[in-house]
Amino acid sequence: MLYRMIAVMAASLMLTSCFLSPGKFESEMVVNKSGDFTFTYKGEIWVLGLSSLMGIGQAASEADFTAECFDNDSGEERACTLEEAEEQLANKKAEDAETAKAFKALLGGLDPNDPQTIDMFIARVERQKGWNSLVHKGEGIFDVDFSLTAPLSHDFQFPIIEKVASFTPFVSMIVRKDNKVRVSAPGFAQDDSSNSLAGLGALAGTGAPADGGIPKFVTPNGTFTIRTDGAILTNNTEEGATIAGDGQKQLVWIITSAAKEPPQALISLD
Repeated sequence: MLYRMIAVMAASLMLTSCFLSPGKFESEMVVNKSGDFTFTYKGEIWVLGLSSLMGIGQAASEADFTAECFDNDSGEERACTLEEAEEQLANKKAEDAETAKAFKALLGGLDPNDPQTIDMFIARVERQKGWNSLVHKGEGIFDVDFSLTAPLSHDFQFPIIEKVASFTPFVSMIVRKDNKVRVSAPGFAQDDSSNSLAGLGALAGTGAPADGGIPKFVTPNGTFTIRTDGAILTNNTEEGATIAGDGQKQLVWIITSAAKEPPQALISLD
């Protein structure tokens, strides 16, 4: 039952695009009136092994599979013949194989349990601008050093990973026509789209055998800071803006697994 519940939750994560999570990290967004920004992220990114989780659930489901057959005339359930049972099990295995392919495709072919795909994934990501280093620490946890400075001429989000399907960004910045910038960090909050992720973590810690193949579960633990010489119009910090050492205004959020509301700020560059 445990593994089947994990498979169902993993399928839910596929639909909500919630399969990357921050671990321990420090992140900062600097927005300058001169017309540029600098974003940094140093710390962990955890990639949930969706295909592995589904494999666990599918193996358990196939081991307990029971064929169902019904009488054509009465519609009542009847005992299946051996051929009918074998055909139904074969169909189920074929469906499971297609589902596993879809899960692997979401992560651009990455399987955190396969060193070869990890090496390919790292090489592909490090070709992207801003990714200074990406080191796999094991169990789908990557140590990341990212920094990017660019003009405020376009929207921005982090992370963007080539060949990986769309997912909830950790941080996004929207550049408005009226010389205002909105910064938000949906990936730093455990909102409704993270319920399945939290549920998987809870299940993994209750009743699962040590050798069951269930991966380590990582929760956010870090600090997100916004600094600017612009005017902070709105924000949802607990303490409001302070003055940083360089004289810029500063907003700081402490990010934990208990955070429910994503950091948000609206900044005017006039």
